[in-house]
Amino acid sequence: MDKTIKFAKSELDGYYEKITGNKNAAIALSVDPGLRTKFYSEEYDALFDDAFVIDVRGGKGTIAGINRRSVLLGVYKFFTALGCRFLNPTPEGERLVRLAPGDCTVRLDFKPDNRHRGITIEGAVSAENVLDIIDWAPKAGFSAYFLQFMDSFTFFERWYTHENNEYASGEYTRAQNAANMKKIVRAIKLRDMIYHAVGHGWTCEAVGYRAAGWHKVDESVIGCKRELLAMTGGERKFFGGIPLNTHLCYGNPEARASFTESVAAYVKRHSEVDVLHVWLADNYNNFCECEKCAEFGPPDQYVRLLNELDARLTADGSNVKIVFLIYYELLWPPEVFRFENPGRFIMMFAPITRTFTNSFLQDGRMPALAGALPEFRLNEIKLLTDTDANLAFLVEWQKLFRGDSFVFDYHLMWDIYKDYGNLSLARTVFEDMKGLNALGTRGFISCQLQRAFFPNGLCMYVLSRALFGGGEDFSALAGEYFSAAFGQNAALAREFFETVSGLFDYKKIRGELPLDKAFAKGMEEAPAALEFYRAAFQNARPENAAEAQSLSHALIFIGFLEPLADMLCLKARNAPKELLQEKFARFEKLLYETEPEIQSVLDGYFYQLILKGYFEADVPVDAEA
Repeated sequence: MDKTIKFAKSELDGYYEKITGNKNAAIALSVDPGLRTKFYSEEYDALFDDAFVIDVRGGKGTIAGINRRSVLLGVYKFFTALGCRFLNPTPEGERLVRLAPGDCTVRLDFKPDNRHRGITIEGAVSAENVLDIIDWAPKAGFSAYFLQFMDSFTFFERWYTHENNEYASGEYTRAQNAANMKKIVRAIKLRDMIYHAVGHGWTCEAVGYRAAGWHKVDESVIGCKRELLAMTGGERKFFGGIPLNTHLCYGNPEARASFTESVAAYVKRHSEVDVLHVWLADNYNNFCECEKCAEFGPPDQYVRLLNELDARLTADGSNVKIVFLIYYELLWPPEVFRFENPGRFIMMFAPITRTFTNSFLQDGRMPALAGALPEFRLNEIKLLTDTDANLAFLVEWQKLFRGDSFVFDYHLMWDIYKDYGNLSLARTVFEDMKGLNALGTRGFISCQLQRAFFPNGLCMYVLSRALFGGGEDFSALAGEYFSAAFGQNAALAREFFETVSGLFDYKKIRGELPLDKAFAKGMEEAPAALEFYRAAFQNARPENAAEAQSLSHALIFIGFLEPLADMLCLKARNAPKELLQEKFARFEKLLYETEPEIQSVLDGYFYQLILKGYFEADVPVDAEA
């Protein structure tokens, strides 16, 4: 039996026993390529597209998928159709029902709403964190996982060395990382998920340097092909001292040849990769300013480079899919070059500077975009937060590239720790996912923290459900989540998080509106409101492990909100920075002392990073209002 089908059968039997008490479900699993004609026309892609049919009556029947992954997705969909919910990647995060075998009846023909449904590694993670979310992902309908960089070392290093945590320490080696990567890739392949890889880092490889992350380096001890680096400010050196943020001199044929050779060599070594992301350097206003590069703008330089890469890969006999990235300078479309083999490429729209306080769409429809794109000035671009302004770039690119595409966005990267109650952000997530087709794209890859389930898992629940299919109304979907997570305390929990979202105004925390006297007064009143909910949650009686976990997380969250409210009140009243620093140091101690209890759902590294950045920043304050 195929390993993925065998795994799907073990998952079917395991959950069936938990639900019914009976072993070995009388449900046959099979791959049926003939389902293509039932669900797809000429646009079908064997690598990316999923579909399945569930025909189970009284605990007996079949689950057939268009491919192996679809069979596994069908197994999990069978259990969700029976009422089970997979709330987060922990044992306590599963809300299972109890049924007699005769009550296990599901008849469903299912095709996902979106082709691309993926999660990208980010944040600080242990190997177990990543293995857990890969295990959880298909239960929630995801089909792809993206391991960034050559070996994702930096994300693991942050956790194992406990970066920025003065109360813990540790070590992490390349040997450990290599072993972890093998286990993770095996887990991806076991589930027949689509394996995306790399992204940034190719520019470093081209000059003979392996970049692990966004670290500054001592250039005096780095031996590399410095003559191939971009010239900025009259010098060819690492931009800001960070190799990963450094472009090449793309007007130099030797630089382009070295780039394509690096990619081609990687492809030969890593046949397990399904989708290879070939991006340029990170950051912005950092392109080469030399005479060789003056002939073409960055987007044209990029498309020319990708065409040369395609020619090399074609000569090597490789048909690997290549993702190209449009963000920062590359948001502007090319003026001269076009893709010579568009079928190899997938366009990835990454509006990294957009706001998340509103969706791309207006009432579920594309906005009426007016006006030309802003003028492009080399290394003088301005970052745009407006959603319409960002969307205008996508529309212009779509006029030139009509191939496959998806959105790559960061809802759960930073803002999950800015919208304290997560309700406002969850609504934006819902509306963006529901609008992907209207944007002319085929799905979404979420660049996000892996431990993004605290203080609740609403954003991830909404993301997965809206991306996979189902849950047409946000309020109903949120109600479904709170009911599964908090049981008979669902109404109380939803009221609590709505209260938090009201008090800790998302737009003000995000710096889009100034802090004012009304906000300060709300922070003064917050402890009383929080105490009411603390007592209510303490008196609540959970009926299962999922409810107990959710209530525990809510109480821990209240313990965080109290000092945060105090600091925000001081911030709104322009208190001395020294006082805020002193109070934040105490909050850090509380966070890191508590982290072991919630490590699987909260990224302490990023929680500290986002909150500290906010309290140290000069945010708008309107003392007169």
